[in-house]
Amino acid sequence: MTTGFISYTHADSALKEQFVRHLAPLRREGLIDLWHDGMLRPGEHLDPAVQTALAASNVVILLVSADFIASEYCYEQEMLRAFARQRDGRARVIPIILRPCQWKGVPIGNNETLSEFLALPKDGKAVINWSDADTAFDNAAGAIREMLKADGGNSSPAFAARGRVPTAPAADPISRSVRSTN
Repeated sequence: MTTGFISYTHADSALKEQFVRHLAPLRREGLIDLWHDGMLRPGEHLDPAVQTALAASNVVILLVSADFIASEYCYEQEMLRAFARQRDGRARVIPIILRPCQWKGVPIGNNETLSEFLALPKDGKAVINWSDADTAFDNAAGAIREMLKADGGNSSPAFAARGRVPTAPAADPISRSVRSTN
């Protein structure tokens, strides 16, 4: 089963919860097992738990908004690490544009910008700009389902090409910091 990590800022918690509900059928079908920081238990140390979940994920879903981009933790510790893992063939990153923002020119490392990657829902149109958010989230969840089924339950491009999943996450080259702005 594919493991998924949802990166978001707490300012977008309500939209994140709505999207998670749209992913429930994929979870029930055994296509993906999701993790987000709302699943942390009392007393858990935030940063190690988040970084462990991120390092173990095959799919990283970025819930993008101006608040997400402004969050140093979301940007530095989650998004940049996720794209580094994608470049290494260890994960696939899926940006979901929640609210209108200047996301297209955001650098993601390796002289690339976020606009170089297919964003969901369709055409990277912000979820709240659709006539109905449920329709937007259904569009995004449907695209994720198609990707997971096409990859045979393994959503990393390199993993799919090799026909296997990694047994343990590799060390992450980017330094850690305390999760403070999510």
